[in-house]
Amino acid sequence: MLKRILKSGTCAKCRICCKYDDDDVWDAPGFTEEEYKENKVKTEAAFIQRDDGLYYLKMEKDSEGIYTCPCLGENGCTLGDSRPFRCGLWPMYLINTEHGLGFALSPVCPEVWKLGSEEIFESVRGKLLLINKIGHDCPTLIEDWSPEYRMIAIPDEKGNYHYLPDEEGLDPHLHFRELSDEEVQDLHENVLKKDFPEDELKKLDIIIKLKHKGAYITLAVYDRGVFVGYAFFSTDSSNKGLCILDYFAVMPELRGKGYGTRILSLITSHFSDKTNLMCEVEDPFATDDPETKQFREKRMNFYISNGWHDTGLSVFMYGVDYRIIGSPVGTFKNPEDVLGEYRKIYVDMVGEEELSVNMKINNF
Repeated sequence: MLKRILKSGTCAKCRICCKYDDDDVWDAPGFTEEEYKENKVKTEAAFIQRDDGLYYLKMEKDSEGIYTCPCLGENGCTLGDSRPFRCGLWPMYLINTEHGLGFALSPVCPEVWKLGSEEIFESVRGKLLLINKIGHDCPTLIEDWSPEYRMIAIPDEKGNYHYLPDEEGLDPHLHFRELSDEEVQDLHENVLKKDFPEDELKKLDIIIKLKHKGAYITLAVYDRGVFVGYAFFSTDSSNKGLCILDYFAVMPELRGKGYGTRILSLITSHFSDKTNLMCEVEDPFATDDPETKQFREKRMNFYISNGWHDTGLSVFMYGVDYRIIGSPVGTFKNPEDVLGEYRKIYVDMVGEEELSVNMKINNF
């Protein structure tokens, strides 16, 4: 794929892409059904079909802890031009982005990594449509995003590809995008239900109704076009008063990599015009279970360590005690005014009768 910028002799001398250790053996390429049928007669190596539907070459670890592709010969790959798509595309990956499939670069290949993004992009420009079609026809060939990858090219809203300047490097370039009703439904069904307990999850029809009234904000977070997290907010319809961070999560494979802190910073900047921006965390002091207490403290301390503060307010909601945490933005008014705004938002959300039965807002 990169023959215009990478000599075959360079690859034959390196061969790093055909050898793996325990940390990167997951990156060994999978064969599609068609590729498997074409290549199984060209090698005596055994194949294993995994849950993703692809076929993988069976590799044994040697005495030095290295797995070597059984199709690697003295002069390179014995499969020649029939090698699998993933091998042909490597060290690039197909990644789902905001407007379609993007191209990311693995840090493993030392020769390609040191090249400029424009040079790499131009070397594959003529094959972008073909690569895009293959990816759409076989979604299992699309990889999950990793912050260690370098994004080379992404499509714009019209589907036209452009390369990302080198100065972007690996530093996150985060931005929000408002979700459509269809996207909210997909996220609610496939992501929120995994990230939050059932008793904490609002019904989809309530979220959509509030969204149409201007009392609910649903934002997806992207890093250079790649979906990395989401943030949902309850607010008053004027969009100038109190705003409550309702649901906030980073995609599972990206947790522990600093995205939570960066997104929280983006949130405070994005809502800097709000009178108050707050969130609710389960009260760590309202449980006697050590494990539950530790989990809640960790979650609460995440906000505190990022400049948020305990307001001294709490809400008892559907059997659970929450502490109300305030962000660094806005002006914290007296507790009675804040509780009044809180009450208005929840009356709009669930109605006066349900609020009186299932919720109690406190100043302690």
